[in-house]
Amino acid sequence: GYLSRELAPRVKPTCTSVLARAVSVPGAASGAKVPLLPQVFNDPIHGHMEFHPLLVKIIDTPQFQRLRTSNIRQTGFVTKANDFEIFHRVAHLAGEFVRSLKKNQPELLITDRDILCVEIAGLCHDVGHGPFSHMFDRMFIPKARPDLKGWKHEKASIQIFEHIGKYKGRKENKHFLYEIVANKQNGIDVDKFDYFARDCHHLGMKNSFDHLRYIKFARVCDVKEKGLQICARDKELSNIYDMFHTRSRLHQKAYQHKPSLSSRRCMITEAFLKANPILKISDALDGNGDVVIDKYTKLTDDIFGEILNSPDSGLDDAKQILNKIISRKIYKHLGMTKRGTEEQKTLTVFRFKQSCVHQVSDFLLPKNFSEEWIHVYCKDPKNVAVAKKSFRKCSNYKQMELL
Repeated sequence: GYLSRELAPRVKPTCTSVLARAVSVPGAASGAKVPLLPQVFNDPIHGHMEFHPLLVKIIDTPQFQRLRTSNIRQTGFVTKANDFEIFHRVAHLAGEFVRSLKKNQPELLITDRDILCVEIAGLCHDVGHGPFSHMFDRMFIPKARPDLKGWKHEKASIQIFEHIGKYKGRKENKHFLYEIVANKQNGIDVDKFDYFARDCHHLGMKNSFDHLRYIKFARVCDVKEKGLQICARDKELSNIYDMFHTRSRLHQKAYQHKPSLSSRRCMITEAFLKANPILKISDALDGNGDVVIDKYTKLTDDIFGEILNSPDSGLDDAKQILNKIISRKIYKHLGMTKRGTEEQKTLTVFRFKQSCVHQVSDFLLPKNFSEEWIHVYCKDPKNVAVAKKSFRKCSNYKQMELL
């Protein structure tokens, strides 16, 4: 989930002129003021990243620091990268993307404030993630709070950001900026660029998609009946195809790894549900699904350790489940079935020497933009044989896969 139209470049600094802000510096002459300077962060994936002082000010808020001090992991058990590190990189790539557009297309009249807003959007787009990221809003909340139908962490992100500061949207002629952090037109955005590079690096997988090349050749075009959109160069089609292929491999080999990761998510969700009456995890959201800031700020992955180390006998059932995860006595994966597919997104490309804009051939895009699979597990190891036999009876369906 992302914050395209809701949050993205709507951010507007509350101060009159961020660039003109100044602070007292120790050792300076009495009363002397010097401008705030950008801060440099070193990253193993993207190297040195320079951040505007306002971004650093947002990073220093308690709502943002919870992502670092408590290691909220966007990918659960896949990698050790936490949201704090991720958002730095997304902000960096968002800034690089919009600066490239400004350099190559001065007629777009992109301002420094526009660039800053896009960087803030990249920094804060998922600040509302709960414990173990998507597991919280996709698995825990629907069962713990069935009254909050359709609740997603995007809502929490917006409300947390509103708590940090005020903002407003860009004008209609700048709406293409919303496609940089979270592209709802075709799903190609800097958020994906970062997690492709990050996870392939940590998992030892080859990333054949070159996001720097894509950024270099991207242009904003006036698409018929759709207005200004970020478009891809026609000769970038193979690079884009590599992007979808990389995404598919990451989901198959890491994010949706059948034997362990998906099973662990189910077990953690079950443990949290058993602990909820005592720890009041779901109380971080009020009756309308709005964030209770003080409670949500403390809602992190640390709940896992809190359950394990608690002397409260009421948490024994939850503790037993988490101990099984630690000792790798996870639920047995029986198989999976495909529930449905999402309709294919459209991708607009252009040629430098022609004014025409056309749609990409279906041959180069995936048949399905995304797929949803249902995994079947057996909790009791004593019943695995019976469960497999029952599952095998269902394997006659064409979309059923037996492992």
